[in-house]
Amino acid sequence: MRRMSTALIAALISAGGLPAGAAPPPEAPAAQVTHLNSSGLGAAAQWSSCPAEPVAGDECTDTFLSAIFVKSENQRPIREDMVLLEQFTFRFVEVEGALDSIVVSSTSASGPIDLDIDRKLQAAEFSATVGGQRCMRVDDDFDCTETTVDLDASWSADGEVVRFNEHTTPTGGFGPPFLIVHEQGKVRNASASVGGTSVPGDLVLAELFDRSRSFILVCRGGPNVDPADCPAP
Repeated sequence: MRRMSTALIAALISAGGLPAGAAPPPEAPAAQVTHLNSSGLGAAAQWSSCPAEPVAGDECTDTFLSAIFVKSENQRPIREDMVLLEQFTFRFVEVEGALDSIVVSSTSASGPIDLDIDRKLQAAEFSATVGGQRCMRVDDDFDCTETTVDLDASWSADGEVVRFNEHTTPTGGFGPPFLIVHEQGKVRNASASVGGTSVPGDLVLAELFDRSRSFILVCRGGPNVDPADCPAP
């Protein structure tokens, strides 16, 4: 439940300066820097019915579920319990002799919940009905309809508490925009179960966590930057 990436580009001019008659380069637009932070306790799990060695024609489903009690956001204390469900059904196909996968259906749902989680990360549970959207592939497009999803989920710790402190900074030749992330807290492996909606496959991972995150989004305008990727602070 982490990670990110990005870039630095520099232009060097010889000691002789600009060629005769050349106009100086336009001034680079000022970088736009947005700071965001949040902290909270939560639980997450993933189930999958995908085989280790799929073949063309196989279909399988991945399900991701996360529930979090947000304690603060941008230095403001708040209390907000939220859940997010993402479920994707894939079909494996052969494309030019190589195995690939396409999404044939998806379900996404989110909304407020009453999450019961203890600060020692021993257990968590909630029960809720939340709104969402179900999409089915039709040729090369998707037909989506509104839906509701019933969820009854629980987690129980089965591992030791592990503390972490991670800092991710951009490297390589990507961006802008780029994201700098600092994340710290504690996490604990768990078992998880969910009812109320169909979740095919086996449990791949489950954890309980208490973490704080800070994000620094750095944007610089230009011909290759979509303004939508650089939200106003």
